[in-house]
Amino acid sequence: MFSWEVTNRGLKLGKFKDDDNADFSIQESSSVMPHIWLGPIGAKMYLNQQQAQDLISVLQKFVTTGEL
Repeated sequence: MFSWEVTNRGLKLGKFKDDDNADFSIQESSSVMPHIWLGPIGAKMYLNQQQAQDLISVLQKFVTTGEL
Protein backbone atom coordinates (compact mmCIF):
# COMPACT_ATOMS: atom_id res chain seq x y z
CA MET A 1 0.00 0.00 0.00
CA PHE A 2 2.79 2.48 0.87
CA SER A 3 5.76 3.27 -1.30
CA TRP A 4 8.56 4.54 0.93
CA GLU A 5 11.37 6.90 0.01
CA VAL A 6 13.70 9.35 1.69
CA THR A 7 13.50 13.08 0.92
CA ASN A 8 16.54 15.11 -0.09
CA ARG A 9 16.66 16.24 3.58
CA GLY A 10 16.86 12.63 4.81
CA LEU A 11 13.26 12.38 6.05
CA LYS A 12 11.05 9.30 5.55
CA LEU A 13 8.19 9.82 3.10
CA GLY A 14 5.42 7.31 2.44
CA LYS A 15 3.11 7.73 -0.55
CA PHE A 16 -0.21 5.94 -0.93
CA LYS A 17 -3.59 6.17 -2.66
CA ASP A 18 -6.99 6.22 -1.01
CA ASP A 19 -10.01 4.19 -2.15
CA ASP A 20 -10.81 6.88 -4.76
CA ASN A 21 -7.27 6.55 -6.16
CA ALA A 22 -6.29 10.03 -4.89
CA ASP A 23 -2.64 10.62 -3.92
CA PHE A 24 -1.72 11.06 -0.24
CA SER A 25 1.46 11.02 1.80
CA ILE A 26 2.83 10.74 5.31
CA GLN A 27 6.20 12.32 6.07
CA GLU A 28 8.49 12.95 9.00
CA SER A 29 8.95 16.59 9.95
CA SER A 30 12.32 18.19 10.54
CA SER A 31 11.05 20.04 13.64
CA VAL A 32 12.85 19.62 16.98
CA MET A 33 9.79 17.98 18.57
CA PRO A 34 8.48 14.89 16.68
CA HIS A 35 5.78 15.74 14.14
CA ILE A 36 4.46 14.21 10.92
CA TRP A 37 2.81 15.63 7.83
CA LEU A 38 -0.26 13.64 6.72
CA GLY A 39 -2.73 14.22 3.93
CA PRO A 40 -3.18 14.93 0.26
CA ILE A 41 -0.20 16.09 -1.72
CA GLY A 42 -0.02 19.87 -1.10
CA ALA A 43 -2.40 20.29 1.88
CA LYS A 44 -1.32 18.18 4.84
CA MET A 45 -2.14 17.95 8.53
CA TYR A 46 0.78 18.75 10.85
CA LEU A 47 0.43 16.35 13.80
CA ASN A 48 2.40 16.01 17.02
CA GLN A 49 2.67 12.64 18.80
CA GLN A 50 -0.43 13.18 20.99
CA GLN A 51 -2.56 14.19 18.01
CA ALA A 52 -1.35 11.13 16.11
CA GLN A 53 -2.22 8.93 19.11
CA ASP A 54 -5.73 10.42 19.22
CA LEU A 55 -6.13 9.75 15.49
CA ILE A 56 -4.91 6.16 15.92
CA SER A 57 -7.61 5.58 18.55
CA VAL A 58 -10.34 6.69 16.15
CA LEU A 59 -8.88 4.71 13.25
CA GLN A 60 -8.47 1.57 15.38
CA LYS A 61 -12.13 1.72 16.37
CA PHE A 62 -13.06 2.02 12.69
CA VAL A 63 -10.81 -0.94 11.79
CA THR A 64 -12.35 -3.04 14.56
CA THR A 65 -16.03 -2.06 14.27
CA GLY A 66 -16.48 -0.30 10.93
CA GLU A 67 -17.79 2.72 12.84
CA LEU A 68 -16.33 5.94 14.23
